[in-house]
Order: sequence, then structure tokens, then C-alpha cells
Amino acid sequence: MEHTIKTKILNSIERIYEESKGCKLDESFFTEIDTELYVLSKYFRTTKSQSFLIAMVYALNYKDETVDFNNLAEHFDSYPIKILEYSDDFKYLHLSNIFRMQKSQHRVKVAGANDQYVINEKITKAILENESMPKILETKTTDIYELLEKIYIIGAQRDVEKITTSELFNLSKELISNNLHFSLIKEIVQLKIPIEDSYFFLCLIWKAISFCKSTEISWVLENIYDIEAKRDNYKAKIISGENILVEKDLIEIIKVQWSNGTILSLTDNSYNLLKECGINLLLDKNKKSA
Repeated sequence: MEHTIKTKILNSIERIYEESKGCKLDESFFTEIDTELYVLSKYFRTTKSQSFLIAMVYALNYKDETVDFNNLAEHFDSYPIKILEYSDDFKYLHLSNIFRMQKSQHRVKVAGANDQYVINEKITKAILENESMPKILETKTTDIYELLEKIYIIGAQRDVEKITTSELFNLSKELISNNLHFSLIKEIVQLKIPIEDSYFFLCLIWKAISFCKSTEISWVLENIYDIEAKRDNYKAKIISGENILVEKDLIEIIKVQWSNGTILSLTDNSYNLLKECGINLLLDKNKKSA
């Protein structure tokens, strides 16, 4: 029992690596390694596709290789373009600090082509010492856009049930409290609103930065709450105007032709706040919604 974690994780990574040689990323391959992906997903608290990438990067790093799309494609005997389907997973694993990323010296300037990945050494150390997944999320950053994306993306992990709503809010609190050097974060803290509202507001801000002027409320709430009744209650309070973000004139319900759902947008008051905090959005009333 002493080496249960180490043995299970390393054996799972080894089998995935060996079976993946020349697999062409066929569906039948993923069926064969489903048990190993489950073991890794439970340890790393990631989706199966993310766990697959962790296994590959971990194994190839121990062959003294950094990992990029090209050498993965060679290993799988597939086209590099196929690896691009995992770009969102690579982004999450990088933002959550599971992967370290560096740029190669390739001359081709194509998005993702020059990114090389290495597993976080704290993870390799924890596995070899038979310890549980270490806390690795870097909560302090010098880039407000990276911070907002990181806050938003941890909600995606909640949506696929890798973390609970409580854990989501605790992580958000930590990210907020460690980044008060940003004027936007400081302004939000000074509003003295609950963490669930702060997180909701930050999600809408990130969507606006991502050129989505308006958002279906249900899509955001799916990322936040693991209990349907809580999602319904939050939505009802926004519709009735009892939510603090509505009361403070930070968000509003708008009517759009493309949906009969409850569509939210930041108010002019919020856009002015972003501008005052140095976040200028190239967004007008005709930009896309999501």
C-alpha cells in the first residue's frame, strides 16, 4: 500500500505512452486506455483528454524532450493539425501551471507551432514521493488579461465536475486577494460583494474581452454551480432585479433576436469602470454575442 499512488500513476502513464505509438488518435485507442485515463483524471483532477496530454508530456520529458505539436504528431503518426484539436486543453494545463511553456526557435510564425511543454517539477516530485497532487496554481500574476482568463477557465473545470463550487470560490478568492495590485481587482473588492457575484462579474468581463458582448446566463451558471437549484435561484434573482450586480448597475438583461433565453451584458457603467482601470475593449454594440 505504501507505493499505491506512485505505482498506479506511473503504470498508467507507461501504458498510455506505449499504446499511443502510431495510434493516429483513433477512437479505438482511447477506448483501450480508458481505465488508465480514469486513474490519471482522478489524481490530477483533469478531464480525460487533459490527462492524456499530461501522460504524454510526462513520458516524453523523461526522454529528455520538451514536447511540441510536431513531436507528438510524429509519435502518434498523425498530422500536426490533428493535435490542434487539443489546443484548449494545452491552454488550460498551462494556465493551471501543470505545464510550463517555452518558445522554440522555429522560424514559422503560426499560433501554437512554437510552443514547447514541460511537466511542472512539483508534480513529478509528488508522484515519485507517493504524494497526492500538489497545489500548483500560481495565484499572483503581472498580466490582468492572464488573470481574468485563469479565473474564467477554472470554471470550465467546475463544469466538467473536476472541482466543486466551493473549491471554485476558494480558488477565486485566492486569485483575487493575491492580485490587488490590479486596479480592476481592487475596485471589485471595494464593491464589497459576495464571492459568487464577484466571480460571475469577472466571467462576464472576460467574455467581453473575448469579444462577446452578451452571454446567455445559463452558460455562465453551468460553470459555477454544481447544484441546479442554486443555478435557478441565482438566475431568478437577476431576473427580479434582486441581484447585487443588477442593483449596482453593473450588468443588465438585454433582448436579442437570436435567443429567447435570459441574455446578459455589461452596462455602460461597467465599461466605464474597465476603461478607468486601463482595460480598453474594441467592442461596440454590433459585436458578436455568445
